[in-house]
Amino acid sequence: FQKANGLKDDGVATVETQELLFSDAAKYNPAKATATPEPTATPEPTATPEPKPTVPAGQVVDQSVIDAMVKWMNDNHAATPAWTSESAVKWMQTVLVKDGKLTLADGKTEPTAIYDKDTKDAVAAYQQAANLTRDDDHLGVIDAETLALIWQTAQAQA
Repeated sequence: FQKANGLKDDGVATVETQELLFSDAAKYNPAKATATPEPTATPEPTATPEPKPTVPAGQVVDQSVIDAMVKWMNDNHAATPAWTSESAVKWMQTVLVKDGKLTLADGKTEPTAIYDKDTKDAVAAYQQAANLTRDDDHLGVIDAETLALIWQTAQAQA
């Protein structure tokens, strides 16, 4: 730069060199110019994984069973606010208590809203009383048929 612009070629950025460097009078030396590198591509953002719902301690059925129950309830018996895992299980436990199939353990006066072993056993008792046959893997696991009958029981209790 200094040589192309008639300055002392010593590589020192003197005041004179800097003033010329930033002025419109600076001469361009294409032989010494370097190409501006191509910018690198901006990476595509990756989707943030959905957090997995936490399964309550003591829950003995897969969360997908609870999710299907909530979906069925929201599709068939919408509520405001919408049914959640906790509200759906608690509602079912309340019906099973009133029906004599579920006994609240440890002096509890309110359902736990957790699909625990006692709830699974109560659903199994309900299924058996309603003559709903289930294999061992599905006995006590809520499904649409059992849920529809429990809903009818709740209506009769009201």
